[in-house]
Amino acid sequence: KQIFDAQTGSAQPHIYPKHIGNLLIPNISEDSIKNFNITITPIFKKIFQNKNENNKLKAIKNSLLIKYFN
Repeated sequence: KQIFDAQTGSAQPHIYPKHIGNLLIPNISEDSIKNFNITITPIFKKIFQNKNENNKLKAIKNSLLIKYFN
């Protein structure tokens, strides 16, 4: 919210490093960071797997289209 509120410009809001330089960063415990990483790691692994699968399917689609139209 603080970053969003720091945006300037009316046509296309943007933010500069000086706007976020003074933001306070909460002190997060090492356990909280570890728990967060444990939670999100499987999600990012699944995203990576899905991207790879999409690329394979796209290649198969393109190959089939070429064979169909030739």
